[in-house]
Amino acid sequence: MNDKKPVIGITVSHGDGSLRLGCGCEKAIVAAGGLPLLLPIHIEPEDAQALLALCDGILFSGGVDVDPVLYGEEVLEACEYIDVERDRAEVAYFEAARKLHLPVFGICR
Repeated sequence: MNDKKPVIGITVSHGDGSLRLGCGCEKAIVAAGGLPLLLPIHIEPEDAQALLALCDGILFSGGVDVDPVLYGEEVLEACEYIDVERDRAEVAYFEAARKLHLPVFGICR
């Protein structure tokens, strides 16, 4: 019998010099029998794959607007706040997850 709990990487937001995550995501992973691993924002894109190699899946937590430029659209007034650093990290994590064939779950952003 394999008692290894799945490690789920969770993306976080940042501001005021700290990384942030509402505890709901972390609690849900623990309740489902997993181990949450918070993923840093300030990484080099080429290091995302090394971090995700420690994980069995990734959860993209919710947050501010994704920069519309990333999907070929213009920024409209309705965009309240765009976090370029987080976008850069999450794009790197997503590409790494695809290469590693990891399950991905995304919450509203």
